[in-house]
Amino acid sequence: MVFQTKSEKKYALVEANIKNFQYYNAKYGQEYGDSVLKNVFQILQEFVEGRGYVSHTYADNFHFFIEYTETDDPNQSQHILSSFLLELMKKLFFNPDPILHKNIFLSFGIILPSSLHGSFEHLINKLGVIRKSCPQIRSRVNSFEIYNEENYNNYIRKLDLAKRLTEARINDEFEIYVQPKVNINTNKIIGGEVLLRWSNSNGIPLYEYLSLLVEYEEIYLVDLNNFRKTCQYIKEGLEQNNPRVPLSFNITNVALLQQNSHREYLAILEEVGLPPRIH
Repeated sequence: MVFQTKSEKKYALVEANIKNFQYYNAKYGQEYGDSVLKNVFQILQEFVEGRGYVSHTYADNFHFFIEYTETDDPNQSQHILSSFLLELMKKLFFNPDPILHKNIFLSFGIILPSSLHGSFEHLINKLGVIRKSCPQIRSRVNSFEIYNEENYNNYIRKLDLAKRLTEARINDEFEIYVQPKVNINTNKIIGGEVLLRWSNSNGIPLYEYLSLLVEYEEIYLVDLNNFRKTCQYIKEGLEQNNPRVPLSFNITNVALLQQNSHREYLAILEEVGLPPRIH
């Protein structure tokens, strides 16, 4: 399905979502929350009148078509703002409702006329994905993101990789790799730093999968398991009278932010039978 032809007016399709809408229900009750939805819908309805169509689709999500002419300017974001979006943001932000006045923020996903292909349901799915991919989605500001195929495909690839990383953690595919520390005067190894490696990465670079492990907090469980492997490695050396060089093990900020996470590391030391201090 194509939503316009060359002889017709061109429309952009926009998804609008009220940020932290649950706050209004929680603080002021559901009746007031319903009035917020009606308030926003009315503003949108008046805004697109004569140049588009709007629907309160579900929950705190709204969708509307609005006349829009694309430009060759690579800075399409600025053109969208000046064409309609900035004006709409102001009408919503300077709301006549005293509770909402300067205290309501929305996120927007936008599909330009040239990308309006496919079923409406598929377009709605794309809008939701692209809107939530905006870096400012959680900030108390109005935010928006414009759909393009590359960003959409990157989102799919990112979630595919996240799925693979969970499977890799469950299948114990993350290994420890010791990077030696060398005394430049004696040229002897005096220590090592324990690093993370994925044995079945199939060429995916470390920076890519490591950043996802941190983002989705998988790194916490991966680190605990690799700390256990490190302790077992040291313990084997002691039992075989083949002491290891001192090793450093990095703990991510994800672990540091976990309450009592240090106890889990101490429990692993006890489980492996490695004394906290080795002379």
